[in-house]
Amino acid sequence: MTYRPFLLALPRTILLIFCGIALIIFLCFFHPQQQYSFRLSLPHRFVDWKILSTDDNATLGVMKKIYVIHLPNRTDRRDEMEQLRRALGLRWTYVEAMPADHRLVGKIMACVSAIRTTMSTNARDTSFVWPEEDPSPGERISPWDPRFLAMMSKIPAWRNFDIPLLKASENYTPAACDHNTPDWLFPMQSEIACWYSHVSVIERIANDASLRDNDAALILEDDVDMERDIHARLKHVWAYLPEEWDIVFLGHCCSEENFYPALDFTGNSTTTTDKMMHLHPSRSPWCGHAYALTRAGARRLLVHLRHMPLAYSRPIDAAMSMLVEKQRVKSFSIVPSIISQRKCLISDIADGTRSEERIDLIHGVLSGSA
Repeated sequence: MTYRPFLLALPRTILLIFCGIALIIFLCFFHPQQQYSFRLSLPHRFVDWKILSTDDNATLGVMKKIYVIHLPNRTDRRDEMEQLRRALGLRWTYVEAMPADHRLVGKIMACVSAIRTTMSTNARDTSFVWPEEDPSPGERISPWDPRFLAMMSKIPAWRNFDIPLLKASENYTPAACDHNTPDWLFPMQSEIACWYSHVSVIERIANDASLRDNDAALILEDDVDMERDIHARLKHVWAYLPEEWDIVFLGHCCSEENFYPALDFTGNSTTTTDKMMHLHPSRSPWCGHAYALTRAGARRLLVHLRHMPLAYSRPIDAAMSMLVEKQRVKSFSIVPSIISQRKCLISDIADGTRSEERIDLIHGVLSGSA
């Protein structure tokens, strides 16, 4: 009697059914590790957590969409963000942030260093020119300057260049380096990864065909708290916005954002005070944990953030603050902040817990403010 393996002895129909079930199980439980590419719109996982409510209150009443930048390994932050979302009845999309140890971070840092080497040796390249401000409405905007992308594609890995890599200030002024240079002037890998993560969301908003130019989307980091009555506060303050704007900072730090007079309902400056809150033209807001963009504003911001001399030259909140100061974007700040960062959580950017100026909410959902 000839021996036949068990599977081969089965009737063909049963064998095909068995193989089909095995394939379905394999596809359901096996997920290959997702890789990052040079096209930021592709590598990120967008996980939309929808709740029963589908009205405008699920996006704070004035936003079309909300995005939360999140590192999957920070389950502590995910738990608190879910607590916040449920408490306020919100709907948002989690965006997978780039980890600081990703291989692309080193290539970006090497590219920035190579660009500075080129600019320092070619006098004609040292003069700073702002990019074209308004791309065509139907034009898709890449998150990469083509020249930056071409240069980065030639860099195999991190290597030393002729000049040290330091953070830049103003339009494009790298800090001078000597033995007394403080550590904070050297960019950290986490700051590069943070820039990449924010730009990935800004690019998504800028190229979202479902949004009109004046539709707003909110970008959050995953360590925030909100006022319990944030819906009412936003409904109140949104009436003060002019017809055209680019950015509204719902949270900020390290800046006197009430420096310019508050706006009245016509969008003009006024000295009239309101007991609830104020909307001011932005001065130089820092901290990018909570800001809203119109689609038109996202397009304008993206064109500047990808600009060769500016791209990855400093922390992204410093770059945005500089663009506000130079009036390259039309920005407003809500004072006092209605979204703050949770200072008790371990930071993914700086060492230890966050050390920036602490902003306390009046009635925080997570902070338990009175």
